[in-house]
Amino acid sequence: MSRSSGNAYRARKLAAQVAGPVSAEEYARVRAEGPCVYCGDEATEIDHVRPLSGHGGWEHPSNLVPACRSCNASKSDRLLIEWDQTRVFRAVAASEKVAAEYERQLSDVDAYAGI
Repeated sequence: MSRSSGNAYRARKLAAQVAGPVSAEEYARVRAEGPCVYCGDEATEIDHVRPLSGHGGWEHPSNLVPACRSCNASKSDRLLIEWDQTRVFRAVAASEKVAAEYERQLSDVDAYAGI
């Protein structure tokens, strides 16, 4: 990661903090919760279910799920409704956090469409 992209990422994390920064211990706890919620492989990273970048995500344990490197990189800063629906549906079944956020995103789309 370049210095400028690292600085931008840290700035987004600071702006998204709800109740202070999430501790390294909390990140480790979330990662240890189990396999990647999106594919079932070993979780080596943490994903922000609602991305920090441009989508109003927040730096809070309620927005963090265990993920493998491949899924985390593939999802990147996409919303769940914009990403691989096979992996999203698996995550909805595996995680209440993902299910709640997916429902929020669908509601936002319905509200925008006037449904």
